[in-house]
Amino acid sequence: MSEQKPYKRSIKNFILNPKMQLRISLYFVAFGFGISAFMTFIFFTQVQQIEVLINSISGMPLEQQVEIGRLLNSLVKISILFFFVFMIASVLYGLLVSHRIAGPMYAIMSYIEDLKKGHYDSGRKLRDYDELGPVMDALHELSAQLKNKK
Repeated sequence: MSEQKPYKRSIKNFILNPKMQLRISLYFVAFGFGISAFMTFIFFTQVQQIEVLINSISGMPLEQQVEIGRLLNSLVKISILFFFVFMIASVLYGLLVSHRIAGPMYAIMSYIEDLKKGHYDSGRKLRDYDELGPVMDALHELSAQLKNKK
């Protein structure tokens, strides 16, 4: 087998299968959105109950009620900010996870195309920790057998 060049990964080849990677990212976003929406609903319900309770307390100075309301509003804003940060993080994590699937698939499919063209010495290498490593190893064995039959 010929000398294999190390494969450098860069940002431009991070999205190898956009349709599949987007679908996986959307699964993460949908799941995260469901959980976040439920938590946000509970949070807002609790904030409203606290505001009703504060407004019902007689004798509490108006300034304290306003300050408590301001603090509750800042909590709501912070929770909305965290919600959006979580959504962005979910998309990025989905892309990362999907790349771990699409990357090896892309390399394997490219190697299969090389084999179809009769290029038996064009070995590809996956990362040592890729789950599809055994598939690539089997393809290398197949390549050697095909080369010997030639």
